[in-house]
Amino acid sequence: MTLGDRDKRALKMLAYAAVPGLIWLFWPTSDDAAKPVAVAVANTPAGLEQQLQRLRSKEAQIPAKQGLMKDLQGQVNVREKGLIIADTLPQAQAMLAQSVRQVARQEGFDFRNVSIGQAAIFGGEYGQISVQISGECSIEQVVNFLADLTKRPELMATEDLRINLANPKNKILQFGATISGLVPKRLVPEKRPGVL
Repeated sequence: MTLGDRDKRALKMLAYAAVPGLIWLFWPTSDDAAKPVAVAVANTPAGLEQQLQRLRSKEAQIPAKQGLMKDLQGQVNVREKGLIIADTLPQAQAMLAQSVRQVARQEGFDFRNVSIGQAAIFGGEYGQISVQISGECSIEQVVNFLADLTKRPELMATEDLRINLANPKNKILQFGATISGLVPKRLVPEKRPGVL
């Protein structure tokens, strides 16, 4: 088999293109050159001594980090004492409603409506329950009610607050609010995708 002129020119062009490609493929890069030096430094007594010093400094930090962990765990335990603890979600919701009514009665008024809201996950670690309340009272009773809520041991907060004038002559307000509390996450049912 003989090669024609066209085939000979194609082989020459292939040879000219292959030489730079092979040089680029096998040329040592700066990363390849540094690797043997880094391995050699790590295996020297000075490199091993540096590794030992780094490990010793990390080991010296362990007691401080353990102390910090104990301190943080103590803070979490103190704060979790404010969770509304119950066996079931309806019991926890009833306990929240009862606490809110108790604070209102201490201020001398009661709610006309108390309704239970939806439970949800709060912060990934806890559950959040809520009650919607409405009633009529004076401005002093509203202020004292909101202040007394913060004094309760339960973790409760006002999410929504609605105040309208009900009787201007007697200075009576129509008061409504959503009060939320925190519960353990196990009480809140998981929502499945596609299920309402």
